[in-house]
Amino acid sequence: MTESTLQKVFVLLALSFPVGCGRPPAPGSAPPSSTVAVLDDGTVLALDADHDALVFVSGVEVAARVPTGPGPAQLTRRGDRVVVTNARGRSISVFSVSQRAAVATHVVGVEPAGVAFVDDTHVVVALHAERALALVDLDRGSVVDRVLLPADEPYGLAMLEGNRLVVTHRRGGRLSVLDPALTRDKRFDPRPAAQSTMLLDRLPASDRAGQTWRANGQGVPTILPLGAGVALVHTHLPDSNLADGRPSPSVFTTAGYYARPQDDDRIRPGLSVVDLRFPNAPAYGGPIVPGEGRTFCDQQMSDPVAAVYLDGGAGMAMVGRGSRNVVMWPVGDALRPFKHGSAPTAVAPVGHGADGVALSPDGAHLYVHNSADLTLTRIRVPSFVPGSATYDCAAVGFPQVQPTVTIPLAEVTLEPAQALGRRLFHDGTLPTMTSSEGVTCATCHIDGRHDGRTWQTPFGPRNTPSLAGAAEGRVGIATTTAPLHWLGEVTTHRDLNLTVTRVMGGVGLDDEQLDALAAYIDILPAPDSATAADDALASQRARGAVLFHDPEVGCASCHVGEHHTDNLAHPELGLPFQTPVLHGVGRTAPYFHDGSVATLENVITDWVRTDRMGHGSHLDDEDLDALLCYLRSL
Repeated sequence: MTESTLQKVFVLLALSFPVGCGRPPAPGSAPPSSTVAVLDDGTVLALDADHDALVFVSGVEVAARVPTGPGPAQLTRRGDRVVVTNARGRSISVFSVSQRAAVATHVVGVEPAGVAFVDDTHVVVALHAERALALVDLDRGSVVDRVLLPADEPYGLAMLEGNRLVVTHRRGGRLSVLDPALTRDKRFDPRPAAQSTMLLDRLPASDRAGQTWRANGQGVPTILPLGAGVALVHTHLPDSNLADGRPSPSVFTTAGYYARPQDDDRIRPGLSVVDLRFPNAPAYGGPIVPGEGRTFCDQQMSDPVAAVYLDGGAGMAMVGRGSRNVVMWPVGDALRPFKHGSAPTAVAPVGHGADGVALSPDGAHLYVHNSADLTLTRIRVPSFVPGSATYDCAAVGFPQVQPTVTIPLAEVTLEPAQALGRRLFHDGTLPTMTSSEGVTCATCHIDGRHDGRTWQTPFGPRNTPSLAGAAEGRVGIATTTAPLHWLGEVTTHRDLNLTVTRVMGGVGLDDEQLDALAAYIDILPAPDSATAADDALASQRARGAVLFHDPEVGCASCHVGEHHTDNLAHPELGLPFQTPVLHGVGRTAPYFHDGSVATLENVITDWVRTDRMGHGSHLDDEDLDALLCYLRSL
C-alpha cells in the first residue's frame, strides 16, 4: 500500500489500551475477539494454548476438544463459524460450531493476534509482528488485502457499529480506528470517515500533583453499550519528558513502583473511555481511585486485563490478572464510568493468568479464562443500582464476594517447576513476590517480553529487557546466560531476589520459587520475525549474516552463540554492561541499558558505522542495510 493511500486511512491515535471481551453487542457491533466466548445456547468456547486446542464446555464439563494451530491466541465467532488465530503458526483456524470440528487453516502472516469479522465471509486479522492488518477471504482461503498501520504491534480488534474497526497496539499508547468497508472486488475501501490523524498522547491529569500519566498493557477493546465507542482497561504509568523530548524514566524505589521521587504515586490500574462519535474529543479516564495501590473499597486491582459491561450497561466488571479477581460496580453513565463515584457492588476471585472474559447471553454469568491454570471461573453477576455520590465505602458497605465455580479445561502438563513459575510470574497477591501494589513480573515483561520503557531503578536507568528466547531444541535465557541484568550483578537466577526485594517490594522468594521462575522463563518462546518470514529478503539476510559474523566487523565477537551473547561485561564501550541477548531485537526498542538509542537504525548508524561498537566505518549503505535486515530477522 502506498504512503498516499495510508494517509487516506482514518486513524485515531489515542493514549489508551484495553484487554478483554465486550458486553452483549449493540446493534451493528460484534463482540471483540478474546480467549473465551459464550454461544447462544450457553456453550462456552475457550482456548487451551498448552495443548493447542479449542475447548467446548457444556455446563461445567468439557464436551469436546478440537486441535488448533500452534499457539492459539484469540477467537471470534459469527454464525456457525469460529475463527482462531494461531500466533506461533502464522495462521488462522476455522471451525464449525455445529460440527465441533476444524474445517480449514489459512496462512495469514506473522504472529496473528486479534481477529474480527467484516462480513459473513471475511475476517480482518491483526499481525502483531508486522505492523499490518490482513483481510482474509474465508471461502477462498487467502489474504486478499493488507493494510499498513502507523504504529507497531497491532494486537486487539473490535468491530463497532457502522463497520468501524478499532485496533489496539501492544505498546506505545496508541489506538487506531479505521473504516474497513469492502469494495466490490472485496478489498479494503481506503476512503476515510475523516481525513485526519491525531495523537491523544496524554490522558487528563488526574492526581493531586498534576502528574501526567501514560497507559501501558493493552489488548482487546470493550464495546460501549452505545456501540459507538470503547472502554479500555490498562496499567497507568507516570510519564513526563526530558528537555530533549525523550520520555523520562519512570522511577522505582525500594518499596515498589513510584512516579517521581517527590510524589508518592505508583503504578495504578486504569480505565479509559473513547467515544468515537466525536473523534476530536480526548479519552476520558485515568487511574482508578488514586491511592496506595488499593482500589474499590480496599479491593486490590493490579494488571487489569479485561473489562465487560453488565446488566444492560448498568454495571461494569474488570478482571485483574495480578490481583486474581474481578471487581464489579454500577457505572450510571457508560461514557463516564466513575462520574458518579459508584462504589463497588461485588468482587470474585479468579485463577492464575487471567487473560479474557465473556458474558453469558442471559447476562447471568461471567466466564473468566485463566491461562496459567487451564481453567474457567464462572461468576454469578449481581444486579446493579445507581452508585453513591462518592467512594464512601463506610456508607455503602464493602463489596460482597460473589459465588464462583471453577471449570477445568485440561490438565496442566508443564513440568511442576515450570507450572509454579508461570503462576508466580503473573501473581501480584504474594507478599513474598511484591508489595501491596500488586505488581508482577508480567507488569513490565508483557507476554514475557518487554514494555518498551526505561525505568529509573535503585541501580540507575534501566531499559526493560525481553525475557523470551526459547526455541525448539534450545533452552531459554534464565539459566543459560548468567550473570544476569545489565550490570551482571545477578550472578545466578537465584539472585533474582535482588529484583524482588529492591524493585518489586517483596519480602523475597525461597530457592524453590526462584528455581521455578527460572524454569518458566526458560520456556518463554522467542518472538517471531516478519523479516525472517519474507522470502524476498533472503539474499539480503544472508549478506547481513556474513557481515555479522565477519571478524573485521566484530558483531559476533560479543554476540555469539545461540543466544547471541558472550555473557560478559565490556567496559571498553564506556560502561561495564552485559552483552544483551538478541532474540527479537528488531522489536525491543529503545536500545541499550538506559534506552538512550531510539531505533535499531540508530544503533547501526550512530554506533556501528562510527566504530563505537564493532567496526563498521568501512561498510557502505547496502552493507549496513543488509546488517540491519539480518538483525531484524533474529
